[in-house]
Amino acid sequence: MHPILIDLPFLRVTSGDAMLLVAVVFTWWIGPRWAASLEGLDVGRVRRASVVLSLVALAGARAHFALNFWNVYADHPVDVLKPWIGGFHVGGAVIALVAAAPWVTRRQGLPLGKFGDGVTPVVGVALAIQRVGCLLHGCCFGTTCDWPWAITFPPQSAVYATQEYLGWLEPGATRSLPVHPLQIYFMAAGLALAAVALWVQRRKRYDGQVALVGLVVLSASAAGLEFFRGEFGGRVWWGSLPQLEWTALAMLAAAFVALAAAEMVHRRQRVAVGALVGSA
Repeated sequence: MHPILIDLPFLRVTSGDAMLLVAVVFTWWIGPRWAASLEGLDVGRVRRASVVLSLVALAGARAHFALNFWNVYADHPVDVLKPWIGGFHVGGAVIALVAAAPWVTRRQGLPLGKFGDGVTPVVGVALAIQRVGCLLHGCCFGTTCDWPWAITFPPQSAVYATQEYLGWLEPGATRSLPVHPLQIYFMAAGLALAAVALWVQRRKRYDGQVALVGLVVLSASAAGLEFFRGEFGGRVWWGSLPQLEWTALAMLAAAFVALAAAEMVHRRQRVAVGALVGSA
C-alpha cells in the first residue's frame, strides 16, 4: 500500500489521483486509436468524443459519490468540486456516459453503435488501471476472510482504522485482519470486460452488440462484487442492500432489457431481409 506517491512542500500526489490520471490519459490518447482501428472510425472524431465523454463520466462519478456521502459536503458544498476530498463511484460514471453518448456522438458525426463497440474494451482497461490506484490507496476494501489470497493492510489504512474502531484488532496490531482483495477483483472485472468485448467484436452481428454485452458484463460484475465490499462508516443503505448494490442491479436490469430488445430487432430485420430475398 502506497497512498502517497509524491509528498513535497509544493506538491502532494496520492496514488488514487495518479492512477486516475493515467486512466484518463489512456482514454484520451491510446484508447481512441484502438477504438477507431476496431471499428474503422476517424481517430480525431473518436478522440474528441472520448475526451468529452470521459469528463462527463468523471462528473457523473463524482456526483454519485457526493449524493451518497452528502454529509461530508453539507457544510461546504463547494468541496464537491475538489476531487481530492472524497472519491468517485463507477455507477454514476456509467449512467452519465450512457445518457450523454447519443448526443456527443451525433455532434461528432459518429455512429453510436460503432463508437460504443469500439470504446467498450477501452473502458474495461481504463477501469482496471483506476483500480490499481484503489489498491495502492487502500480504499474500496473487502470483507474479512481467510481465503489463501486474502490481503492485510498497515495501520495507516482505512481497513485498519475501520477494524480498530470496531474492536476487531488487538492493541498494537501491526496489520489489519485479512480481507478480500476487492480492488484486485474489480481490476480483473475490468480486464474481463475488455476481453469479452474483443471476443464479441470479432463475432458481432450488428452495431451496438459489443457495447450492450459489455454493459451487461460490467453491471453483473459490479452487482456481484458489491457483496464483498467491507463495511465502513456512513455507507448508504436502502433497506436490506447498500445503495451501490441497488444501482448495479438497476444497471444490470436496464442493460439486459436493452440487449434483449436489440437482439429482437436484429432478428426481425434478418427475417424481413430473408423474406425480401426469397421473393425476389
